[in-house]
Amino acid sequence: MRPIQIYFTIIFGDIMKKVFKYIIFFAFTLSVALLPCILKTNDNNNISLINLAGSFDNTNCDITKQWDVDLTQECIDTTKIKTESNTLGAFIPNNDTGIADTSLYNALVAIYKNIDTSFKENKLYKNMFASISELNLRNNNISSISGLKNLNLDSLTSIDLSFNNLSSIDLNEFSQIGKNNESDNMLHTINLSCNKITTVSVYALPSLQNLFLQENLIKGIDISTLNLSTLNISNNKITDLNNVKLPISTTALDVFALNNQISSIPDSFEASNINLVLGMQACDKEFTLSDNISCNNIPDGVTLNIYQNNELIQSISSSQNITLPCGIYTYTYYDSTGNNLYKASASAFVQYKPGTFKVIPTMPSVEIVANNKTCINEFPDKVLGDVTISITSDAGATNYYSLDGENWTQANTATISKTRTYSIYVKSTINGMDSAPRVIQIRASVNNTIPDVLILIIVIVIIIVLIFGLLPLIKKQLQKGKNKIYFDK
Repeated sequence: MRPIQIYFTIIFGDIMKKVFKYIIFFAFTLSVALLPCILKTNDNNNISLINLAGSFDNTNCDITKQWDVDLTQECIDTTKIKTESNTLGAFIPNNDTGIADTSLYNALVAIYKNIDTSFKENKLYKNMFASISELNLRNNNISSISGLKNLNLDSLTSIDLSFNNLSSIDLNEFSQIGKNNESDNMLHTINLSCNKITTVSVYALPSLQNLFLQENLIKGIDISTLNLSTLNISNNKITDLNNVKLPISTTALDVFALNNQISSIPDSFEASNINLVLGMQACDKEFTLSDNISCNNIPDGVTLNIYQNNELIQSISSSQNITLPCGIYTYTYYDSTGNNLYKASASAFVQYKPGTFKVIPTMPSVEIVANNKTCINEFPDKVLGDVTISITSDAGATNYYSLDGENWTQANTATISKTRTYSIYVKSTINGMDSAPRVIQIRASVNNTIPDVLILIIVIVIIIVLIFGLLPLIKKQLQKGKNKIYFDK
């Protein structure tokens, strides 16, 4: 049995050596991996998303709640995409010679993979979309459409690029789209709504009928080379309709220019074939209790009536400012004789469209107490121990808070004990209307005096010292065991 004991002792000693080596390696690797996490001071995607959402000027980009057009007619149905037994054609690279925008490139690849489930490449080829009639590219974070004309889109009649990140558009990119032959062009609808477009370079597109540009940052546009039937420029930055150049000749053109800041109507819009639709000039669809509701640029002789539950609440004319309690309201324009100025079949060249807006509570303010320090609405330091919050909001409001977006708790004050980084959400409610949430990030700390990075380094050093200190002792004891076995033998 002694040789067996010697054998296992030797093997065990070697295993222990390897184990300690792995321990050292694991400790070092773990410390390196954790270091970025400690250095990172703000790691909360929910916060980032909420702050990002609040930073946009165009906060009314809701595809289900457009004021000015029935978007059910614009939405692209991917089930209408049909394929034929054509070859894929030449390879289109993801660079300046092909399609440079990676988001656009990836979106097109994803669409084709839905068409052909057997296709496994992450590449584009010229003829992939040759038989497509409608192309839906909405909400893909696309910032450029440069190179789109490199694709064969001969059958395309409609393209949807809404809810992207486009800042400028050159319609020349669509010049080769929808061309089954030299004289025929099938592209009739381009949807560029809900982007960040400031400029539009217009190219002659003979077949184009509908151009949707609502919810952008446009101050003017020249469509004199187009023969449109519908132009939607609502919710932009237009102050002067003289900056909107109309087609030289058109049978009938509907121009939706709601919610801009238009103060006068030039003669070019008074033609019988031009139907201009206005409404809620310089107004948003959402106000807070602290806002003055100002519907500027209401022409003389026109009154804006505001209703709640079909009851007349207020009438506004000219540049009056009013305040309203929280709730949902509708509005309608009337002339001096009491006639509704919006009629579906009206022959008047200007129509004032009715709509809906809401008034919500003001975002509450929060006093935060931690580490014997008091801050308002944010706490920049790391926290050790309890955090106390006090919520202040509009008179008559009911206040709530939530930890990490979980269930809401009704309270004006709260004390929170957490040992980790977390988020506090607060809101107020009046008449069933919620305010926008305020979000405070609380970053936990091991202590208030020694930096977390230094603590990590100390811990690593202690681990290494212990390992290297204990290892010789263990090896010495193992060696004594071996010598004793040999001696006994």
